Amino acid sequence: MGAFLGAALSVLVSEVIKFFIGRRSKRDALRLDRLTEAALDVTGAARTMLHLAGGKGKKISAAEPLMEAQKTLRVGVDHLQMVAGPDVQAAALLVRHHLYAVRVVSLGGADPHPNHAWPPYERSEAAIEHLVDQVRTELGVSGRAVAKTDPYELTRYVMARRRSAPKALLG
Repeated sequence: MGAFLGAALSVLVSEVIKFFIGRRSKRDALRLDRLTEAALDVTGAARTMLHLAGGKGKKISAAEPLMEAQKTLRVGVDHLQMVAGPDVQAAALLVRHHLYAVRVVSLGGADPHPNHAWPPYERSEAAIEHLVDQVRTELGVSGRAVAKTDPYELTRYVMARRRSAPKALLG
């Protein structure tokens, strides 16, 4: 009877442990999904703002789309602050900081943060790239994000690989 009770207790403890491990894994997967969604919202709104700003120091006439993109950006940053670790949060806040300057300058104002060594557009691009790197690190994606490639070099590489592939693989 003691052996049977010991085996039953062992199975019960094992099942309880499996339940809690499964619950934790599901919670972590949901958090990573939320992190990914929030990061996409922030980077999408940030890129939209840069696109609407039209370039380095260019002044625009229609403020409404830019203001809407900034609103989306702010909400996304708040979302990241709820689901992301401290490095991603800091990177998102940096993006928000520099894109505020892009908005002000593109609407004809002076850079509100003139102590930075670079113009707002360039600061924002660098901050977005930094955010993407921080999110990739938190998600466990290896390597750095490719921000800008040399299309000529990449095309030469792709074409060289294609030429060296056996004809049967190319169809």
